[in-house]
Amino acid sequence: VNTVLSLFEAYQHRLSIDPGPGYFRPNDLPKKETIIKLYAKSAMTVYKGLEKKMENYTKEGDAKQKRIATRFYEIRKNQNK
Repeated sequence: VNTVLSLFEAYQHRLSIDPGPGYFRPNDLPKKETIIKLYAKSAMTVYKGLEKKMENYTKEGDAKQKRIATRFYEIRKNQNK
């Protein structure tokens, strides 16, 4: 969960970074946009994988895995308030 959260935080941080003039050439704006989309897609892919793992823990996991999944869903629910 911490890894997924840190990926989203890194994505948000990268959106706010202004590398300054000269970092990207003027014609590199599409490259910059592609890089930012890649960060977002990577974070979402990892999150979806974690979600799938938690679903499996809920359905087929042992007691410890079910507790982990329950905690994951509790945290996610509280984050959406």
